[in-house]
Amino acid sequence: MAASIAQGLEELHQAEKLVDKIEAELKAANERVRLLQEVELPRLFDDAEEFEVALPNGLKGKRTLIVHGTLPKVDEKADFETQDKQRAARKAAIEAAVGLGWGPLIKCTVSSQFDKGDAEKARRLYEELRGDNSAKVDLKEDIHPQTLFAQVRRAVEEGKRVPLETLGVNVISGVKLTKRPKEQI
Repeated sequence: MAASIAQGLEELHQAEKLVDKIEAELKAANERVRLLQEVELPRLFDDAEEFEVALPNGLKGKRTLIVHGTLPKVDEKADFETQDKQRAARKAAIEAAVGLGWGPLIKCTVSSQFDKGDAEKARRLYEELRGDNSAKVDLKEDIHPQTLFAQVRRAVEEGKRVPLETLGVNVISGVKLTKRPKEQI
């Protein structure tokens, strides 16, 4: 029995080491993708005055806008003054998104916290909670990052003025694959 435990522990250790190695390789590969998309290939495309390149094997690359960032966040562990500034920045970002016509993209979450013994009250409708103010009710508004990126990219491509800093995003010109070759088996 002790031998099988020892063998199992050793196998677990080896599996954890393999996971660490693969995670490090993935991190390095992702950084290489970023450098190729955002630095090296855009420079080569510019030098060659190309917008889109297709290779004989079916691989295609195209200049495009790449959007990074996130709506401003509120750090619940920060001091109250910092949290107030962060809440104001987040509110401004949500208002900017609504102003751009992106209101339907906003996902809202309403949560409430009750004391023990208030289970019956917790079952009431949201309007009742707001009406009697007996519970802490939070409203969280968010736009999924990929949705935000797509909307920002589309708006920038259409030449619209987008408050990038307010939205917490930046836009850079890069290169992405638009078609990959069929892999040989």
